[in-house]
Amino acid sequence: MKEMDINKKRKYIQKHLQEVDENTVNELYQKIYSVMDKSDPIVGYDPHGNPVKKKQFTEDIILAESQIKNGDFITLEQLKKESKSW
Repeated sequence: MKEMDINKKRKYIQKHLQEVDENTVNELYQKIYSVMDKSDPIVGYDPHGNPVKKKQFTEDIILAESQIKNGDFITLEQLKKESKSW
């Protein structure tokens, strides 16, 4: 097999993916899924049972910290008062 740079390898895989058998596709999928899952692991689940990945969780925390810093929140007392009108 001749040596190719990473971009040529990606293009080669994309070009020939439709031609390989189901077992090969499954093997490639498992390998890629395993690598991607390790790079962005599941750190929890939302109230609906959907997985929450580390990257999204970190982004959510950064956003929440920014909102707190900017005073973009309500107090517990404000929430209690507001919830009476629900």
